[in-house]
Amino acid sequence: MVTIKVELQGELSEILPILIEAARVAAEGIKPDPNPSKPRIARPDPLQDPELLEEKELAGIPTMRDELIQRNRLKETPLTHWDKDEVSDVYDGLTIRCKEIITEIASDIEGYSFYDLLSKFNLQSGKALGGILASLGHQIKNKDYNDYVYPLTWVNIPGKNRCYKFVDPAWSDFLTA
Repeated sequence: MVTIKVELQGELSEILPILIEAARVAAEGIKPDPNPSKPRIARPDPLQDPELLEEKELAGIPTMRDELIQRNRLKETPLTHWDKDEVSDVYDGLTIRCKEIITEIASDIEGYSFYDLLSKFNLQSGKALGGILASLGHQIKNKDYNDYVYPLTWVNIPGKNRCYKFVDPAWSDFLTA
């Protein structure tokens, strides 16, 4: 049983929606709507609404179902490994700072310590390093190498902790040549 003691002043038409919302919150244990006067619009789930799916399919608009099917196909497809020309294509579009960092990572075949990278390049945080390395992901996406093995990964090495390491040897070979 829930007891609510409220002292409100105003017109009943203004107070009643607030009381109803408070009772609903108390009964359901959910957070109140910060703007109860704004109407909520219920949108059908496109994966569940056959009419909406049919309208989109007739109009030739890809549906979420089509996207999910495509994503699943990509997961089933084995990833492609890099060759020297493809690595060069991506590398040419990288920022200078990103080129410096990935060249340094390639210098240690076992894996380059995350903390050593931060100190060597005078970076304050992992976010700063990640922001620089985002250039790599950006170029891979822009040059449409999405179905290729992502070149970098994390490894845990005793005594070094978290380390960056190249997964595909084409990258290490290209950067250390």
